[in-house]
Amino acid sequence: MTFHRSLRAAVLLAGGLFLFQGTASAVGTVVLAGGGPEGEIGQTHAWSYPLYKALVDNGDVNHDGQVTVAILSTDKETDWLPRYFRWLGADVAFNLRVNNRKNADDPAIVDFVAQADVVFIKGGDQGRYYDEWNGTLLEQRIRGVIDAGGAIGGTSAGAMSLAQYCLCGSMDLVSLDVLKDATTHKLDDKQGGSGIHDDFLGVLPGVFVDTHYTTRARLGRLVGVHGKAVQDYGIPALVSIGIEERTGLVIQGSTARVTGTGSVDFVQQTPGSTLYRDAGRPLVYTDLRDDILTDGGVYDLAARKPDARRLPGGSVALRYPGDGADNAGSLAIKGDAADGTVGFSAWPSYSPAGYALLATDVTPQIDRSLGLVDAQNAQSDANDVALRGDKQAAVLRGLYDAPEDSAFLVPRSAQLTRKAHAANEVRFGPRALAHEAEAATIVIDCKPCTSKSLSPRVADEDVGDGSLHAAGFVNARVHVLAESDARGITYDSKTHAIVRP
Repeated sequence: MTFHRSLRAAVLLAGGLFLFQGTASAVGTVVLAGGGPEGEIGQTHAWSYPLYKALVDNGDVNHDGQVTVAILSTDKETDWLPRYFRWLGADVAFNLRVNNRKNADDPAIVDFVAQADVVFIKGGDQGRYYDEWNGTLLEQRIRGVIDAGGAIGGTSAGAMSLAQYCLCGSMDLVSLDVLKDATTHKLDDKQGGSGIHDDFLGVLPGVFVDTHYTTRARLGRLVGVHGKAVQDYGIPALVSIGIEERTGLVIQGSTARVTGTGSVDFVQQTPGSTLYRDAGRPLVYTDLRDDILTDGGVYDLAARKPDARRLPGGSVALRYPGDGADNAGSLAIKGDAADGTVGFSAWPSYSPAGYALLATDVTPQIDRSLGLVDAQNAQSDANDVALRGDKQAAVLRGLYDAPEDSAFLVPRSAQLTRKAHAANEVRFGPRALAHEAEAATIVIDCKPCTSKSLSPRVADEDVGDGSLHAAGFVNARVHVLAESDARGITYDSKTHAIVRP
């Protein structure tokens, strides 16, 4: 525990700035992968190639004349990933399955890790990794590799395990849970207490990591965890990182470079952020900064912002064109509406047709708006594929085409309203469905954005026609809004501003 308390102390707050000090060790390359199947051996164009190769390229840090990779998991293994790492240039790569605490404390089993130059943690269950490995000899051996300047990486649950703040409670938490109840028990640990732990590997100080980010529509989940961690640990400078599948980060020092098919979100509070987390009530969280970077973009973890000299390829500068026209008339947009275009001036198609941003002719409407309802749905299409990830991807892609718009992701039990005498002011709630608790709506605003980018690769959520690509933005804002009658917080769709009582 002493190690982690000192690690937390290394995350300094000075005038609200986050100073990325690195870990207490001389860690070399860190790789975070968002999940998804790796490329095949021989495919140098695959998303996993530059990520996993960066681990091997960190080199022979223990000076034994060879590069050795230890691949850790709690589940049954095949020899595919060791062969993949050997193809990438490793001299030795081996699986090590450690599925209980007895084995994790057995030198005859875990001392093999001490011989490694690279540690790679596979996908699985980060809660189980925490339960079986935390405080054991295995964790000490992993830290020994890190202290020697070795490389460490992980995919999916393995990537989440490397952050100082790890959602390791083994609860199945989806965005809708926390959007309905900011203190949902699914944020807790099955063993009791908080499900967000700061006493595990802690390779990346002051950071929370979530994976499968767009595919599973985890923006709401990430923001909910972020708010709990800020409150529980008193860390307003926390940076939460959401990584899409087939996408990842190569981190060297404080420099994090995005590579892969999708995008990576870097979310943090701003001086204007307001957070409400009350039991049994929807999350309300305003004025979060969200830097969304596509392939080639670089984020400076010390400065807590993208590196303006190394933006994603094809980035386009943005400047807010000014406020639109005044709105007129009262309206209501229900999250369970059969016609999801009601009330928005545009909506992004996503499935089964390809992506397109389609204008609507409904009256009245929210000027300069785009959005989708039932945005955190659990239902599936005819192919048993959940659509909430498609909707998150499509709304962001729509914002790329219309950055002057406000983008809305409206859950089915949410409702947006406005009154004729205050037609620019969008209100949130009450709940749309009598038998369901009100859920918060996510608003994404690009008024302060300085640039946008589009991934050169087709998104995982694409329907197969190549029309959908991940979109990125520098300095976007995210608001999670509900209970306007109780909280008094509304959104001015003309000026793109939060209105407080």
